[in-house]
Amino acid sequence: MRFEDIKLNKNLAKGIRELGWEEMSPIQEKSIKKISSGRDLVGIAPTGSGKTAAYLIPMINKLQYAQGENPRLMIMVPTKDLVFQVREVVEQLCRFNNLRITSIYGGSGKQRMMDELERGTDILIATPGRVQELAVTRFLILKDIKYLVVDEADSMLEKEFYRQVEKILEMLPEERQNIFFSATFNQEADELSQLICLNPMKVEISEEQRPVEQLQQYVMYPINKPTKLNLLSGMLWDYEKFTKVIVFAASKKEADAITSKLGATIPGEVRVIHSNKDETYRQRSLEEFRSGEARVLVATDVAARGIDVEDVSHVVNFNTPYTYTDYVHKVGRTARNGAEGASITFVGDIEKTHFASIEEILGEKMEEIPLPDNLLIIEETDRPKADQHYGNTMKNSNRRRSRLEREQKEKGASTHEKSAKNSKEFNLKPRQKWSARKGFKENTNRMTRKDK
Repeated sequence: MRFEDIKLNKNLAKGIRELGWEEMSPIQEKSIKKISSGRDLVGIAPTGSGKTAAYLIPMINKLQYAQGENPRLMIMVPTKDLVFQVREVVEQLCRFNNLRITSIYGGSGKQRMMDELERGTDILIATPGRVQELAVTRFLILKDIKYLVVDEADSMLEKEFYRQVEKILEMLPEERQNIFFSATFNQEADELSQLICLNPMKVEISEEQRPVEQLQQYVMYPINKPTKLNLLSGMLWDYEKFTKVIVFAASKKEADAITSKLGATIPGEVRVIHSNKDETYRQRSLEEFRSGEARVLVATDVAARGIDVEDVSHVVNFNTPYTYTDYVHKVGRTARNGAEGASITFVGDIEKTHFASIEEILGEKMEEIPLPDNLLIIEETDRPKADQHYGNTMKNSNRRRSRLEREQKEKGASTHEKSAKNSKEFNLKPRQKWSARKGFKENTNRMTRKDK
């Protein structure tokens, strides 16, 4: 279906045309008319499917123009990065109307946010913690909310998020339309949707339409972190194949270590984002990656859903993702909107059992890329300590196993074979020689980035 086939106000229609949007994505085609009808809706769609526009277009079409002092549409997302991402789409769609947009989130000064709220707003994009804080102190008035959107809801299932959402719902008017979007839908997400929505319609992208289906998914088995660093450094010498790469790390310390290592081997081409970096630095790093000034972006797990960049050629999971859901969100940064892409997951010795559980839920064995013959493998005399990302106690191990088993049970018969999708040859023959001191040595015949 085309956007011109639905009835939109002229300013919104103009904004969509200016963006060059013509055909709806599957989730947009399934959702927009239902949301326009005024019914509550639960949508299940992965990142990169166009779900943000799926709820924004009918909501903005309803609002049309600035009115009153207090927000009428509130969009809640779990992280600050997602606030920025959603706001960018809102601003694009509202380019030709006078709707006022305000963002509030933690980790930054409140005064600017309070000043914006005092001037009046129509659309509020926010994290739950900041909404609760400002609403309790009466800097944020929620009595005029007509439309509530909860996006990336499966990231709000932890107790802290859940309690915040419960408190916020108590402050909202009962007469409102509720939109609930989640990338996955387990028992906890179902319970949260029932708390928010009243007799909702449900839409879901079928398994065949999920972006993960379009991926070439690979696994490599370096034995430990030092070997992973050497492997990653060597891989990224292949400029023709690895054109735009996101590397996900388990912690801020690990992200900085990866950035330091890569900065020595491919200087000037690496950026990093995590919560210890200030907002200006993070936004600049993301823009430099988006524009192509930087080729590699290193990010922590927290940033996985806040990165919205086109033409990412590869996602590298430096560690095995914590859950199947985390895996889907991370690899969803590539192969977006029908484009080709690949993910490579590094699996150390202590991660093999955990990774096998994710493969079982996924319903396939990922294609293994053998380690290069000239990879410098760092042997450790002592057993390596478990990554903080996985915990170092049997209690944490059992908790992780239970969570994976629950996901596997929920997924059930919906998994299906995709091995043929991943049967393409993936050649990773390094063109450089290893140096024990520096890792891969640069081939003197290789063109520099400037020469290219």
